[in-house]
Amino acid sequence: MTELSHLIGQLPAELRPAVAGRWEEHLETRGGTGLPAMPPELLASLPKVWACSEFVAQSCIRHPGLLEELV
Repeated sequence: MTELSHLIGQLPAELRPAVAGRWEEHLETRGGTGLPAMPPELLASLPKVWACSEFVAQSCIRHPGLLEELV
């Protein structure tokens, strides 16, 4: 289990499937390269941000380099 998968598992059960699906889509657009290097506090916040903002998640999916820019 990846660290992000573990963090997604800490979200409320109702939010987990949507965030996990968005994460899988993001990995596909990145060619499976995973996450850019980021401080632990940013990594911990990523599932929460994607759970609360479909706009941010979809933007990162559509523009794979955006996550690095935001970090």
